[in-house]
Amino acid sequence: MHFLQLLPFASLVLAVPSPNINSKRQSSCTSEPWAIQQYHTCTNCTYPGSTQETTSLVFNFVDPNFNPAVTATCELSLLPGSSLIDFNYTPCGSGVAFYYDGADLNVERTGVECGKLSDDNGTPAQETPKARSRAARYRHVLPTSSPPPPLPSLTLSLPGADKTANLARARSRVLEASKAGASLIVLPECFNSPYGCQYFPSYAETLQPTPPTKEQSPSFHALSALALESKSYLLGGSIPEYVESTKKYHNTSLLFSPKGDLLATHRKVHLFDIDIPGKITFRESDVLSPGNKLTLVDIPPYGKIALAICYDIRFPELATIAARKGCFLLLYPGAFNLTTGALHWELQARARAVDNQVYVGLCSPARDMDATYHAWGHSMVVDPNASVMCEAGEVEEIVYADLNGEKIEETRKGIPIYTQRRFDVYPDVSEGKIKFDE
Repeated sequence: MHFLQLLPFASLVLAVPSPNINSKRQSSCTSEPWAIQQYHTCTNCTYPGSTQETTSLVFNFVDPNFNPAVTATCELSLLPGSSLIDFNYTPCGSGVAFYYDGADLNVERTGVECGKLSDDNGTPAQETPKARSRAARYRHVLPTSSPPPPLPSLTLSLPGADKTANLARARSRVLEASKAGASLIVLPECFNSPYGCQYFPSYAETLQPTPPTKEQSPSFHALSALALESKSYLLGGSIPEYVESTKKYHNTSLLFSPKGDLLATHRKVHLFDIDIPGKITFRESDVLSPGNKLTLVDIPPYGKIALAICYDIRFPELATIAARKGCFLLLYPGAFNLTTGALHWELQARARAVDNQVYVGLCSPARDMDATYHAWGHSMVVDPNASVMCEAGEVEEIVYADLNGEKIEETRKGIPIYTQRRFDVYPDVSEGKIKFDE
């Protein structure tokens, strides 16, 4: 199974779960904290003088109360087996130090007197704009301003024939991702069952009316409880759904809140019906019926995201509408095969990202060559500039990505297609007849 913690990162075990990095000033010059202005993270790095792999936190700091800004750069490295307690007080230069108080990893600005610096003529310099504070969980750095982006995780899992075992495996990996700091976790398409038309009816669950009983949908209740336990937004990839009133089957995705509440349901809109001679023939429509709506949902405090499934990614209209309706992230649990995956998996992800200048996350089952269907794997997250931020391999693993709203702003400012569209020449697809309800 692949998990998008959104949702590929290497796991990092620390002594204290979910530490925050707090920015402080010893002086009382301002109620505004000095801030982490820029940052990057380095994982699986080699510590100087050692062949051991480490995980590092690297921050650039700025004090917004002075012009020119007082800045400093600091790097902290965790060797395998070490913990945050080792950072009892780590000076980093320019009056910056880290210390661990037993609960949080803190950053402190010291040794700077109150006041403004002056220019060469003795004229007080202008204060710099207030920089936004940042917070970090483990090695992952996320803005705390509104709206902050989520830390997503993609989980690549290997579903088998035993639904109970599949749900238990998903729980284990989701909790692993949440302990690493993920706030949004994504499971693959058909994470609770094998993928194939011959499997959909026997693994299908009844979701209506909501909430179903545990007998009707064990996967629904497992996902709800897991979202609550992990305190994360949890996208349950997809599961086969059966609707008693229509006698139809669907490929359905469920999104739960950190409180365990169902936030959204998406039924796969475009069914996977293809025939590539000598390669693969597959017809989901032999068993499944399509969904009939777009699914956009708010995940406070981060913003709006769009849900779709696998083959839906080949239809750019869905992505364009979602982006123009304010979504910053498009999520596609999917199970491309060895033919279509090699051809178009990464291409489609990067195309939807660059077309709309948003983040795109794809979450695939892991590859099992003993199964009847061979998934491509390679769960990934792509940024608004179409760069692959992280990518899983073919085997089961978790991948992580930090999503930064400023990246969207930067991309759109540099290439301002949002202000250059010619709706006097062609129509705005986001203003057409759009269905948001079944």
